[in-house]
Amino acid sequence: AAGVVATAIVKDAYSGKKRASVLAIVQSMVTIAPAVAPVLGAYLLKIMSWRGIFWTLSFIGVMALVGSLLFEESIAQRTAGLLLQSFGRLGRVLQNRGFTYLLVLFSVGGISALAFIASSTYIYQDGFHLTSQAYSLYFSLNALGSIVAPMIYLWLARRFHAEKIILACYVMTAASGLLVC
Repeated sequence: AAGVVATAIVKDAYSGKKRASVLAIVQSMVTIAPAVAPVLGAYLLKIMSWRGIFWTLSFIGVMALVGSLLFEESIAQRTAGLLLQSFGRLGRVLQNRGFTYLLVLFSVGGISALAFIASSTYIYQDGFHLTSQAYSLYFSLNALGSIVAPMIYLWLARRFHAEKIILACYVMTAASGLLVC
């Protein structure tokens, strides 16, 4: 939810090229969290029990709640309406083929990333017999990629059209998937 809200705030506050650059940075922060979590979790397990991890997550949740209560709405004009009307608007948005095409493409990419996050502990620890600490260090390479990738996108976006970058990324993703198979 925090990632979606952060994206919405950027879209409310910025436009044009500035929006693209700020959105790339915000998205890198959103994707870093699941990549850094195992590294931080492994560190925290050295100094506290698994119950301490849950207390830490509870504290973070309370801080997020307080932040959301203190936050002022970023959208200039808010639309009042019923939930059913909102679903009607979503239906209208889904009729836009370009948007729906990109929604499906980006969702598929997210599925593979989350599948990797969910299964990587078993692959690295059970399959490759790595310790929790060693696994967290290997996994931190994903965090590094999450930081560097948006910066590479910003550099490429100055030279190429966004559609060409997206197409190239999906070609590389498909080729990587075939190589893994």
